[in-house]
Amino acid sequence: MRKLLGVILVLALVAVAVPAKADLLRNVRTSGEIQVLGTMDSNVPGIGATGTSSYSNTSVRVLYGINAGLAENVKANLTLAYYNMWGQDTPDFGGITHNGASLQSYLNNVDVVEANVVLKNLFCCLEAKIGRQFYGDEDSAVMYFGPNHYNSEQRDARQAMSLDAVKLSYAGEALSWDFVYAKVTEAFMNMTLPAVALDPVNQNNDASLLGVDAKYAFSDSFKLQAYFYQFRNFFNTGFAVDNTVVPPAAIAPMTTPDIYMGIYGVKPSATFDKLNVSLEYARNVGGDKPFDMDKNDMWKVDASLDLGDIMPRAQFFRANNITTFGNYRPGLIMGQLTNNNSALFADAALFNLGVDMRFAAIDKFTFSLDGFDVRDRNLHGTPVHEADAWVKYQMNRSVELHLAGGFTHVAGTPNAYKAQTGMLVRF
Repeated sequence: MRKLLGVILVLALVAVAVPAKADLLRNVRTSGEIQVLGTMDSNVPGIGATGTSSYSNTSVRVLYGINAGLAENVKANLTLAYYNMWGQDTPDFGGITHNGASLQSYLNNVDVVEANVVLKNLFCCLEAKIGRQFYGDEDSAVMYFGPNHYNSEQRDARQAMSLDAVKLSYAGEALSWDFVYAKVTEAFMNMTLPAVALDPVNQNNDASLLGVDAKYAFSDSFKLQAYFYQFRNFFNTGFAVDNTVVPPAAIAPMTTPDIYMGIYGVKPSATFDKLNVSLEYARNVGGDKPFDMDKNDMWKVDASLDLGDIMPRAQFFRANNITTFGNYRPGLIMGQLTNNNSALFADAALFNLGVDMRFAAIDKFTFSLDGFDVRDRNLHGTPVHEADAWVKYQMNRSVELHLAGGFTHVAGTPNAYKAQTGMLVRF
């Protein structure tokens, strides 16, 4: 937040020093969000600063964005992110003491997560975004770089993941598409890859992402999405085509000029009166050549029935050792233990039944219940069961409060429990 004061001061000085450009400030807009999450966990494995199974903490993330019209059809965006967490058995991100902290300590924890220029009406029909930026849809199971919401356990890339990229977009009445070319090395430096390993010798090589994502609306009730993403030169010669992780000590320097990992998929979605259904299929390709490997895949089916105040939901997910970089985090406990590309759901089958409920007398409240069943992709092995309950209170258009609780059950082990509360303020 101190950074905000500095930005305002800079803008004020510019306006005074360059009166001829003072009208630029009339085109400045600000936006952002504040997310605060408090949690209490019991018997949840592998979390906390020392891997203890029970802890409690509070996390705060602030995003503050500024966008300004520089000229006709030219806009600049800047987004700053600050993150801190405190509580029992919690990493010390901010170094704040009982006496407070210096301004410099706050500034050291502020990241620039977006800094880009947008060219609109390019060639009369395109939009180009160039620079540091978020990419993808937050609910995508395949591709997302951006802020995560309601996730109290996200430690890696804790502010909001983003990319240095060039994105070219087209939005017509029926057809829309995005083309992206991005640098990805630093986005994955602290993340665990499920089927491949980082090259410790060549981590600063030409690691890039090239992709296209297209959507076509055949009608108001039927839409189709198709995408293809290719990661180049990020993985080493230990690329695990047999889906085993290569230990870092066994990794040799890169001996081939290019190593690939790709994801392609298709997602039709349809609306039948009150029923909404979508089906997504994605597949990995990669190796020494762009299409050497072609066997890891994923199915995801979502359905919901809009009955007004009550909306039943169902979901089926099955993954066969797939590597994705999406934001699939089902469950208050299991889903929040994952990073963007964690192996937790890379080789699994999941069933989810849930319902959202609203009542006229208390229309600002939304109540949700969810049940999950997770097991291996062949529906064998010991299943993990999770049950969650959520209450969200929409205080006004900008402020939402929530209270949630859940537990997981695995035969022969103690149940894991979690309680979470928090607020999300968008401005």
